Amino acid sequence: DYFIEYELRAWIDDYDNRRFIESDILKNIWYAFKRNNIIMPYPTNEVVNHFAHEDVHDESEMITILNKVKFFSGFHEDTLREIAKLVKKKVYGKGETLFYKGEKGDSFFIIYKGKVNIIIDSEVVANLKKGDFFGEMSLFTGKERTATVETAEDSEFIVLDKEGFGKILSKDTEIAEHISKVIAER
Repeated sequence: DYFIEYELRAWIDDYDNRRFIESDILKNIWYAFKRNNIIMPYPTNEVVNHFAHEDVHDESEMITILNKVKFFSGFHEDTLREIAKLVKKKVYGKGETLFYKGEKGDSFFIIYKGKVNIIIDSEVVANLKKGDFFGEMSLFTGKERTATVETAEDSEFIVLDKEGFGKILSKDTEIAEHISKVIAER
């Protein structure tokens, strides 16, 4: 009644580090479940408010954050309010990969908390921190990711996907011009 049991098997060559590897695997599963709103069942009573959702956030706080990001600076407050309604917060644990170089991209990330490493050909080429953003090229052009992004510590991101971004672009052509300039500068 209170659980579903799964078994995961992993084969490793470095048995001496088994406990560290096992810990990393379990931690990554925990964060993946959290991102996807999967809750581990356990015997308890829970009151669920069907109007609440993990991605619900304070709109004014989100507008303040968006205003600080160069990608969105200068947008009209109504536009920022619409974007604030479309974004989602996602959490990742230290060492998790958000995406790999060459993957098809459809989302833009703002670092809300934490740090990430930008990796190209196994070399860290940049470190980004709170307030920095990445993924704009894939979101804007639909091209493949040009780098791998991995968390350097437990992190939280504000994510805007292509569908939401398309809704914003369709309403205001000046936004596309502004974003093109920011991308060209970067």
